[in-house]
Amino acid sequence: MFQRKALIFALCIAALSDATITRALWPQGFAYDFAVFWRTVHGPISQIYADSPDPFVYPPTGLLWFELLRLAPFWPSFIAWSILSLAAFWFASGRLVGRTPAWLAVASPAVVLGLIPGQTALLASAGLLTAYAVRSPIARGILLGLTVTLKPQLVLLAPLVLLVQGELAALAAMTLVAGALAALATALFGAGIWAAWMQSIPHFQQVLIERHLSLSAVSPASYAQQLGVPAILALAGGVLAGLLVALRSKELGPARTAAAIAAASLLAAPYALRYDLVALMPLVAGTILAESDRRGFVASLAYSAILGPLSIVAALPSIFQKTLGRVSSAPAPS
Repeated sequence: MFQRKALIFALCIAALSDATITRALWPQGFAYDFAVFWRTVHGPISQIYADSPDPFVYPPTGLLWFELLRLAPFWPSFIAWSILSLAAFWFASGRLVGRTPAWLAVASPAVVLGLIPGQTALLASAGLLTAYAVRSPIARGILLGLTVTLKPQLVLLAPLVLLVQGELAALAAMTLVAGALAALATALFGAGIWAAWMQSIPHFQQVLIERHLSLSAVSPASYAQQLGVPAILALAGGVLAGLLVALRSKELGPARTAAAIAAASLLAAPYALRYDLVALMPLVAGTILAESDRRGFVASLAYSAILGPLSIVAALPSIFQKTLGRVSSAPAPS
């Protein structure tokens, strides 16, 4: 009974939230973030991190990914980006938790919130999920290294989880890939690009405040304004919570490890918004479909992605429970 009610509850949440998100973002928000990526790679290097109403705040390694946007005009690039991101996320989710949970994950509000403006959350989450859908530690490390160069806050504590689980080969591969791409970005854009990025962050934080984007935040540090808590205290609390999640990850299976990395990293991140919860959705969807008790309802709260940092907290029972069957205990496919 609980299982069916939790699924109905989740589907109702998805329908209402997805409709609200679409109404709020359409048409002004359509391809909004993607347009920032597009303008960045088509402008002069000296202006990449210049103050603007729509600042670019990805690390210099992210520029390597966005350079691909030079290959086609704006709208074909946006369509290809969206299709590739959604397909990669669905495929990685299906490999890790099964096709039915993958479809439920695709319908989640976090996915819609990232898809409409052309965000990077789906592609980065696909990298994290695929890392735990392969058996090879080296391949896992390579995928995590690629992911950290695009969206660092999603895998911020991945090195600690790899250490806790004794995956030293994966940690070495992750470090080498991230370091190599950082060196490549430095060679292409100049050593000064890193200082320019760091100097651009205060302006970006001011833009967040002016646009009230902290309302959509999920990391404690970026939600601090809504909590009325000093940002440094919220960051310290989030880092502590993230470390505790990472340190408890030793006995987790592949799907739950991927979710633990995302949850720990988003808690500890100085900045993360609702669409960054995408990486948690496959496991949360699996809980909603598999659990026959109240944990399905708790998972539905995480699935809703409307509770700020509590959305991450609501995903923790899905990560640390021991009764999720295939989703939590199956070995990663080759």
